[in-house]
Amino acid sequence: MNNYLGHMEPIIKSQGGFIDKYIGDAIMALFAGTADSAVLAGIEMQKELANFNRELMAEEKSPIEIGIGINTGTLILGTLGSRGRLETSVISDAVNVAERIEELTKEYECRLLISDSTYKLLIKPERFEVRFIGRTAIRGKEQEIGLWEVYNGDPDELRYAKLAIAKHYNEAIVLYNEGAYQKALGLFQRCLLNLPHDKPIQKYIESCQKLLSKEFS
Repeated sequence: MNNYLGHMEPIIKSQGGFIDKYIGDAIMALFAGTADSAVLAGIEMQKELANFNRELMAEEKSPIEIGIGINTGTLILGTLGSRGRLETSVISDAVNVAERIEELTKEYECRLLISDSTYKLLIKPERFEVRFIGRTAIRGKEQEIGLWEVYNGDPDELRYAKLAIAKHYNEAIVLYNEGAYQKALGLFQRCLLNLPHDKPIQKYIESCQKLLSKEFS
């Protein structure tokens, strides 16, 4: 565990972030600069994970996977506790949302997810390879939030496959949001041929089929 954390900490610092705390095997990091810095750190962490996994496999150990969730908002950083114990901590709804997004990386099987609020604040969005995942309910929030996957840090084969279907995927998202579910379904199924195990595409196909069955029932 300490070896893994030793790989990740320098990346966070190099992008102007700092580690607030370790929560078991999780890292909670804060970035006071741009949204770009936080996302770049997430990408580099995924790339460094590949190096770390090569070390593990050389020692005949199983590789690991991590999910990263990023959200942008205001927070209060200060000292909490009593006379017997004090610690620096963060109080913020934005931090809670980031934690929920990290949990969703498992559901969507995406390595790096960011919120709408982070995506909209990117200074140079063109440097990132992103796709819209959808709007989803977040525990503790009344309104749904938009989720985007950043896949610059994916293994090359997976990354190239996502780039290859990006045009059709984005067209399918537009059609889906316009309510043209039959056309969207056809494009999503076409995308699935290139990415047969892609969870977001599978979810959209299931949603299209359910919505179409209601239309014709």
